Amino acid sequence: MRRKFITALLNGEVLQNGELFDNFRYKFDFPPAPSGAPESLPIVFQRYLRPGDYKLVIKLEDLNSGKVFREERAIAVPASDKVAPAPPATEADETTTRLLA
Repeated sequence: MRRKFITALLNGEVLQNGELFDNFRYKFDFPPAPSGAPESLPIVFQRYLRPGDYKLVIKLEDLNSGKVFREERAIAVPASDKVAPAPPATEADETTTRLLA
């Protein structure tokens, strides 16, 4: 008996001020669920964005059945108050600074 995988394609766009800021595509392959298992699947993705207001548009398509889910939502990325500390100066850094001066 051949087991059929669940294959989903996630297409997304990130818009800022009505213009395309970022787009992405992910493909997910899930093994078939055992009998009696719930019909939902966790789909997780991550994008790094600068602070600001955006509109996220996603389209999730089940490639086996052709069913499509589409969602638009406003998202706000807050400014981070965490600033990475500068690495401590080393002898090589001081030499490089002198040479470039």
